[in-house]
Amino acid sequence: MRHDEFGDPEEIEQARARKWPDGGSPPDDRAPAVKPYPLTFLGDIDASASKDWLVHGVLGMGELSDIFGAPGSGKSVLVGDMAFHVAAGLDWNGYRVKQSAVLYVAAERSELVKRRFLALRNTYGHDDAPLAVIGGSFALAQKAEDTARIIATAQELTETAGTPCRWVIIDTKNRAMAGADENSAKDMGMLVTNLGEIQNATGAHVTVIDHMPHDGQRMRGHGALLGAVDSTFRITKAGDIRTMEIDKVNDGPDDLRFAFALESIEIGTDDETGDVTTAPIVKALEGVTASQNPTGRKLTKSATIALRALQTAIDEAGEVPPASNHIPPGIKTVTADTWREYAARMGISPAGNTDAVRIAFKRASESLIASGHVASWSPHVWTTG
Repeated sequence: MRHDEFGDPEEIEQARARKWPDGGSPPDDRAPAVKPYPLTFLGDIDASASKDWLVHGVLGMGELSDIFGAPGSGKSVLVGDMAFHVAAGLDWNGYRVKQSAVLYVAAERSELVKRRFLALRNTYGHDDAPLAVIGGSFALAQKAEDTARIIATAQELTETAGTPCRWVIIDTKNRAMAGADENSAKDMGMLVTNLGEIQNATGAHVTVIDHMPHDGQRMRGHGALLGAVDSTFRITKAGDIRTMEIDKVNDGPDDLRFAFALESIEIGTDDETGDVTTAPIVKALEGVTASQNPTGRKLTKSATIALRALQTAIDEAGEVPPASNHIPPGIKTVTADTWREYAARMGISPAGNTDAVRIAFKRASESLIASGHVASWSPHVWTTG
């Protein structure tokens, strides 16, 4: 080796020792820069694996769900009732539960939420049920620290209760997105990411309580959350009868329909004025069915997908058409072609080929128009809810 061309070997070794002391070596550029994800090979999948349920046939363990309804429909009261039963280990209206600690994130009216749980405790007992409420302002579409605090709180609840926190409830989506736009793809995408962080860090089922837009057919806001959830449930009200129905489910029964009413329970009296404070609890209605289906018949699976596809298409691409005597003023519509494209992407036909999609969409769209769920005036279509 020529020293005048490459340098003195002794000097090179001294420089090397200064840069990588203790016998270290320069980094190997070929080494992986990040730790790979763990692999589960096909042959290693447990052949006896079965789905675990938090509330059997309703809420899957570790999944993400959205329960939505109009103001006054009783959605928060119903979810609170289910949460109490899970924490107490009581079957919920005939559905078996996995007793678990429950964290209720009351992003709005936390004192009202506490009064509702007090009514349940006074009615059923179980003072020591591992259910906890937190209130405050949350920005789950913006602040990673809010997500981290909810995770830390769920973990603390597990430690304090001595039983795993398997359910985290966010009430409501809109208030938990402080300062963000629920119609924004970016903001809703960040919310979905943070909800996933809570799921992954705690192993808990995460439920979002949601509002319903004026059309009365879907959960409010951008469709990113709808695409991420494992199940959605619609709460409707007709007079004093309220109904919980499955709107979307990925892996479970699709025929849940639960009718209920609300009953006021006295929880306290003001010593000075004598005013009585009440809070509502859920009372199941046996033998009562209620449905928002105008025909009174259950939609087929393809019709349900097509209706959901139209709702999503209108949410993401809908526009108010020019004034017409045939289309309600101010309502958003999409073209039938746009509707078909969304239905195809959402899996209206398992086969997936062009002809199968065309046939499935034709049958589903004609069924929805005939039943009154959808209206059309070529080339526009819209929901009628």
